[in-house]
Amino acid sequence: TEEIQIFLRQGFVLPNADDVFYSNPTDAGRFMNHSNAPTCGPDGTLRDIQTGEELTMDYSFHGNPEWYQSICQKYSVLTERQVAQNARNKSSDII
Repeated sequence: TEEIQIFLRQGFVLPNADDVFYSNPTDAGRFMNHSNAPTCGPDGTLRDIQTGEELTMDYSFHGNPEWYQSICQKYSVLTERQVAQNARNKSSDII
């Protein structure tokens, strides 16, 4: 189960191809975290990045089809869209 959870966390579904799960365990993008104020987008950086600054992206643009939600729920993993929504909810709690 842990291997499946890691596999799901390191992959994603694109918004325009939501019938395919993408996973590349050697791609450095698997280390990119979500941010409501991201430094990167789907096509590259959004601004100049400072040395040592974390590379982040807004996960809300990812696809979130029902089949993907079901698999993630089965293995207790949040989809990228759920991660983004949780982060937004936490941000609004602070304001």
